[in-house]
Amino acid sequence: MELSVENHIQEVEQGLTEIQRKAIPAAIVYGLNKTHKQITVQTRKQVARKVNVPDKVIKNRIQSVKAKRKTPSIAITLFRQAISYSEFGSMRQVKAGVSTSKHGTFKGAFIARMPHGGKNGRNELAGPLQPGQSKMLKLGHKGVFFRPTKKNNRRGTARKVKSGKTIGQTYRPALSVRERRLPILREDGKILYTLAEKHVDQTFPIQFKFELRKRIAKAEKKAKAKAKDK
Repeated sequence: MELSVENHIQEVEQGLTEIQRKAIPAAIVYGLNKTHKQITVQTRKQVARKVNVPDKVIKNRIQSVKAKRKTPSIAITLFRQAISYSEFGSMRQVKAGVSTSKHGTFKGAFIARMPHGGKNGRNELAGPLQPGQSKMLKLGHKGVFFRPTKKNNRRGTARKVKSGKTIGQTYRPALSVRERRLPILREDGKILYTLAEKHVDQTFPIQFKFELRKRIAKAEKKAKAKAKDK
C-alpha cells in the first residue's frame, strides 16, 4: 500500500516566497521521519499487545527505511512469520506437556533444541527464513515441539524391510516432529496499514508545518542579517 503526502505539501506551498520554498525539502524529510517513528512504535506496541508477546519480539519483525533528502519517502514492513515460543517468556516441561508463561499449557508437547541440519543446511522444522526472522533458527534453536499423532507416540506402526540384508525384519519408523509456533494473523498485520493512514493524515501535516516555520524563520533572519551587512 502506498500513501502520498503531496496534497499536504501543495496546500502549504501556495503563497510562499522563493526563499521560503527552499525550506520545503528539509521540512518534508523531517515530517516523514517523525511520522515514520509514530507508525513503527505504535505498530509494535499494538501488535505485541494483540498477539500477547513482548514488544521486542515484534520489533525484530519490523523492517523500515527512513526518509533522506535524495529519497524523500519512508517504507515500513511487518513480517508475519510465526513466533517461536523460545523468543519470549518462560516455558517449562511438565507432566502434561509444556507450560508457557502467557499462552497456557500444550498437552503432549516437549521442549527440545533442534540441531543444525535439514534442507539447505537448516532444520526443516524452522521453515524458510524470512527477513527479520530470528537468527536462532539458522543454527538450530530451542522451542516447543510435538508429534502430530493422537497419542504423541515416538514411533509409527510396524513395517517390514523389503530389500537389503535385513529383508523381512520389522521396524517402527520415527514419526515427524513439528514446532508449535505463535502465528501473526493477517488481521494483526492490518494494524500497520490503519496506523499509516492515520499518521499520514494527522502527524505529517503538523510536523511538516512545524519544521517549515522553524526553517523559514531561520532563513529570513539570515537574509535580514545579510541585508544589514550590505
